[in-house]
Amino acid sequence: MLPPELGTLQDPEDQATEYMHYRQFFGVWETFARVVECQALEQPQMNKETRVAWLNDYKGLIEQAREDTIKLLTTDWLTSELEVKNSDRRRRDLVRIRQTYIPELIIRLHSILVNSRSRIHENIKHALSLVNIVADSRYRLYDDFSSQDGRRLGDYLGAVRQAVLAGLEGGGSDPFRVLSL
Repeated sequence: MLPPELGTLQDPEDQATEYMHYRQFFGVWETFARVVECQALEQPQMNKETRVAWLNDYKGLIEQAREDTIKLLTTDWLTSELEVKNSDRRRRDLVRIRQTYIPELIIRLHSILVNSRSRIHENIKHALSLVNIVADSRYRLYDDFSSQDGRRLGDYLGAVRQAVLAGLEGGGSDPFRVLSL
């Protein structure tokens, strides 16, 4: 983490904006870690009261992770004027960072939502709604799935396929039924 004093940067604006983008990213990453830690606290021998408290904490963390991730994905994270004002090398560096972490954030959020569906039934709907954000031409997140090293769009689409199949677990043959529940 960078020193807290950097959060008060006003000039140059590019550096302050980039710093805030990194803080936003690390906040999301930390929330993902907290979700995993909370999930690990579940024990089969929990009494009813403890299980309800745990489930409320777990739900809250997943909701925070979902909201924070979607906020990051729907803003111009590490883009905007930085591309125009800085050198080509810097622009390529930022694109490479996006191509590394945007797919990872999307797939991690998707996995958290799908894996928690047995305890929080609406999360399968949230996982399938994430597809619309990835496909939205305003955000162009699909461009960040590199076909080279790292995650490819095919990996994400395979995970979406599994989520659709999981949505059919409740019965019925309509794969979109889960979206209307």
